[in-house]
Amino acid sequence: MSDFLSFEGQTALVTGGSRGIGAATVRLLCEQGAKVYFTYKGSQDAAHALEKELESAIAVHCDVTDQKQVSDMFRMVKKAEGKLHALVCAAGTIVKLPVAFTREQAFEEQFRVHLLGTAFCIQQAYRLMAGDRYGRIVAVSSVASDTGYGNRGAYAAAKGAVNSLVKTSAREFAQSGITVNAVLPGYTDTDMLADLDDKKREKSAKYVPMGRFAEPHEVANTIAFLASKRASYITGALLKVDGGLSM
Repeated sequence: MSDFLSFEGQTALVTGGSRGIGAATVRLLCEQGAKVYFTYKGSQDAAHALEKELESAIAVHCDVTDQKQVSDMFRMVKKAEGKLHALVCAAGTIVKLPVAFTREQAFEEQFRVHLLGTAFCIQQAYRLMAGDRYGRIVAVSSVASDTGYGNRGAYAAAKGAVNSLVKTSAREFAQSGITVNAVLPGYTDTDMLADLDDKKREKSAKYVPMGRFAEPHEVANTIAFLASKRASYITGALLKVDGGLSM
């Protein structure tokens, strides 16, 4: 195990950690020595499989849009571990509709999951981290928040709101020793793109200067760096991991 991103003796919490970028992050943090609590909502089988695979990972059922469930989860982590060193907000979902045909319910869903879910977790993490004057918070946003994303306007708008929340939290938490950053992935080979057939994938990849989609672990590498002690002077950053897509 490399000590460059060592998380030995640290506790981390990853929301949406049962699949995709979240699961890749859980694996990496565990490999680097962290004890990792991770949430799942509907992916119970995947969550339990990951928990079984990784000795230092603990699956927690939690709907991040429910403030009480989030509060109870953080209370449980505090009781078990006493402190929290890193929070990664990776829980997400996506509505694939043009703006003109996106109903109110779909907009509300996207903002509840991405903005409120992230906000509830950031609030609780601050309360756990501030007393120790140390903490790392990383939100998984999307390059769509900067470039827009055809037929996914509600998703892109919600991620844009996450970016604003990250910047404001970074300003407010800096004097408490807590950094807050966001990672903005581009096309990444996760369930969110599972509906693309080979022809659509090939067409989409042509827009990426690197000519391919990211693997989840490539995004997780950046998340882990921002969640580590090494990223001590980075806060309020919106770091794109998109193979040059947004250039």
